[in-house]
Amino acid sequence: MRECSSYLQAPDLDHLRPGTICLTVPLVDDVIQVGIGGDYPTTVVAVSVTASSVRVRRLDGRRLQVHIVEDWRGANHPGTATPVFGEPVEALVLERRGERWVPGPVLCRRVVDLDRFVGTLARFALAKQERTADQAVGAA
Repeated sequence: MRECSSYLQAPDLDHLRPGTICLTVPLVDDVIQVGIGGDYPTTVVAVSVTASSVRVRRLDGRRLQVHIVEDWRGANHPGTATPVFGEPVEALVLERRGERWVPGPVLCRRVVDLDRFVGTLARFALAKQERTADQAVGAA
């Protein structure tokens, strides 16, 4: 386990507008799952964006743990789940350093898994922001 202090490859972070976006994410055993689909319990994460930082936390107050799931094909073939963080965290904070994003002090197993989690959140948050903007224009 090591501190994840390298730059992340999540270009969608740069396109997020300041504010907070809430996303519903699937849970298995109280752990957020990236790479599954279907009817699972969920929780809501808040993605709070400023010009210089992004903060991700669970709205239910529980600690954040994430699994990256490979080869998932369904409940009977769940694939392989790899934890992203060495231990659950209160929140994930990313700070802008020049043109790049760096995670705050957090232990992770592999930076590539953290990058995948952040990239997935950023894509969904950006899509939600765009839908919200389109709906606001339509209502005007």
